[in-house]
Amino acid sequence: MRAFRDLPGPAPVVLGDPQRLFELFAFADIRAAVLPEARTRAVPKLDEASRNHLGQTFFSLETTNARRNQILRRLHVGYVLLDLRDQPPDVLRRILADPALESIYRDPPDVPDHLGRFQILRVKDATADRSAAGRPAGSSTA
Repeated sequence: MRAFRDLPGPAPVVLGDPQRLFELFAFADIRAAVLPEARTRAVPKLDEASRNHLGQTFFSLETTNARRNQILRRLHVGYVLLDLRDQPPDVLRRILADPALESIYRDPPDVPDHLGRFQILRVKDATADRSAAGRPAGSSTA
């Protein structure tokens, strides 16, 4: 969480597991690219189902790097939060090998398993302006 709190500039848009992002939102100044449906149900104008589908597609084994990069641009993502314990290893390898993403943080190996399991990737072509100012209209995260 500290890694996101220490980022300079406006709140970045972060893509990851919807529940993890909802939890992160409570502790760091971020904009969640996707949120759990139950957290957005009261606002019918929001198209969270579509955004969550894009998030699921991003983390699919069948998704190409080109499609992942389209999703990152569509959602105005500046950072990707990987859950190293809960994501399938094949998906993690593909995402980590994407040349458009750069690792900026990984929990150290001595962190207890129930606490330490995250890696943060920066989208190389994302700017602070795009990540914060490129807010899609009608998004719960913008």
